[in-house]
Amino acid sequence: MVDFHSGNGIPHLDLHKASSPQPFLFGRRSFGFFSLSRIKTFVASILIIFCITISIGRFPGEVGWDDCTVAHVHVSPHSVPGRSSSYHRLTPIPPYTTLTDFDVPAPLRESLLQQFPAGDSAALGDRVRVFIMFHTRLRALEDHLNNLAAEMAEYPESEINLLPSNVRETFDSFRSFMSRFEEFLFPWLQATSVNYLHTAFSREPRIRGIAICAGNDQTELAMISIRSIRESGSDLPVEVMFSGAGDLSPANRQRILGLGNGYDVTFRDVANLLDVDKLSFKGWAVKPFAGFVSGFAEVLIQDADTIWVGNPEEVFEDPVYKQTGTLFYYDRRTLFPPSAENLDFVLNILPAHQRSALSPFQRQNSFLDGRSAHHMESGVVAFDKSRVHNLYSLLAACKLNGRDERETTYKNVWGDKETFWMGFEMAGFSGLYGYTRWPAVQLGNLARGDQDEMNVVISEEFRPNPDADEEKRKQVRICAIQLGHLNANGSSLLWFNGGPLRNKYHPESAIANPSHLAVETSATHWDLREKNVACLHLPDGTPWRVHDNGTHYTVETGQKGGEGTPSPSSSVRMLNDEEKSLFRKLPGWWGEIKGLTSLGDANSAHKG
Repeated sequence: MVDFHSGNGIPHLDLHKASSPQPFLFGRRSFGFFSLSRIKTFVASILIIFCITISIGRFPGEVGWDDCTVAHVHVSPHSVPGRSSSYHRLTPIPPYTTLTDFDVPAPLRESLLQQFPAGDSAALGDRVRVFIMFHTRLRALEDHLNNLAAEMAEYPESEINLLPSNVRETFDSFRSFMSRFEEFLFPWLQATSVNYLHTAFSREPRIRGIAICAGNDQTELAMISIRSIRESGSDLPVEVMFSGAGDLSPANRQRILGLGNGYDVTFRDVANLLDVDKLSFKGWAVKPFAGFVSGFAEVLIQDADTIWVGNPEEVFEDPVYKQTGTLFYYDRRTLFPPSAENLDFVLNILPAHQRSALSPFQRQNSFLDGRSAHHMESGVVAFDKSRVHNLYSLLAACKLNGRDERETTYKNVWGDKETFWMGFEMAGFSGLYGYTRWPAVQLGNLARGDQDEMNVVISEEFRPNPDADEEKRKQVRICAIQLGHLNANGSSLLWFNGGPLRNKYHPESAIANPSHLAVETSATHWDLREKNVACLHLPDGTPWRVHDNGTHYTVETGQKGGEGTPSPSSSVRMLNDEEKSLFRKLPGWWGEIKGLTSLGDANSAHKG
């Protein structure tokens, strides 16, 4: 059985203790050892009377589920005259489940519903895992009882009541407690429930689509992103997710719709789906919630400044996605390690037995292993929510971004991005999610160490610093605000974030025009500057060189450079024709969108 003990009032879940092998009343069924249906019906009736008799005077938790199992009391349709031999199988109940598994003791209920400090990640993790364990039982119970009711309606002649009143009371009490527990942990679940959402997402056919989080300041970026999706050849439907009219105004929604009917864009106000008064959304925090309530069962959750070079539908065909129902992308992982405080916060969300003995899978995580404070990039996150452990994990990620939790969360990790994998770890589903095979890719222009990176990125100005030493002149970097990600086989750029501009914080900035991309390796390192400008230092021995005017060339080093897939030794190449084509189109798209924006402003003024 599952063992709970109190430590500072916090229940602890021990999943390593074996359950006692006691059968659940409506578990697996058999048709008995007798061949004559009348004899089976007679024996079943006798056993029912016996069960009811021995149950008299017992408390609900003591009813005799161990005294007689449904294998003995359920009447097969074969014994009902005129019925066919087809037999509807009930949803399986987890083995060794007993009625006591639904009879949560009052002290445990009180401790689970007790407030705890918002920064106590250990207590939060414990409660989330207990909720998931109980909720799994609740789903199995509801599913089984619904099927049982349907079967009894189909065969009313059996006249057998499998649920004595005291058993029904136990189930009703468990349902009531779970409703309170769900409201306690996830008070923002308004007109829906976890059960309802999973049922909806599990229906066939499952719908795939893209959920873009956008506010007023990201309207034009979202329009470019949607344009890139359609230009890639994808016809995936798009939901633009926002939170109230103050987040994305009706006027800006009209501008997005101005792209045309062929873009298949709808708008979903998270404020109509969740109790946002209990969330007080800000910036990053909305993304996990938007993905959770998006109408797509299989969803790509993306930022407004994400631009697709390849087809986003490739994500769903990635072997990692097919295996896990998830696909996550890496951030820059050679920046700096997490602080001891940051690492403790994240480790404490894990089950207690894992905190000092990480699994091989967890050790691959550069944050958990203490190597990097940045591990995952959340410009695009893929989830198949029909897989229930994925939905639970996304729910846990939402909890980390909740109103009371995110202040502490964001002190320890950068925004929402790490919370997606943290949700899996906190929910107890470590190893059931997956990452792309490829590291992050820096897009941009080559620059020497003596050429100011801000001037190179913002103004495309390569004038060298005359006071720089020879060591600086030998350094070669690739600089921009755009961070990219490769497709499944690593042959081409699939998407990048940072938007189309050289400086996304300045709407009149020039359009980015990168010449190269470089894959992060253990031999590279980063410089970060203001306005999200980043430079990836290429490893010693790179064949690339840069003139004072910014033109580039290669020298013979025994390593291959140039166009095509980067060699492991060089990690850098020029953009290929498909990638260049996208960047050649961006100025025209930006001009069209600016035109739509101006037209919208003029129409608004005219109406005024």
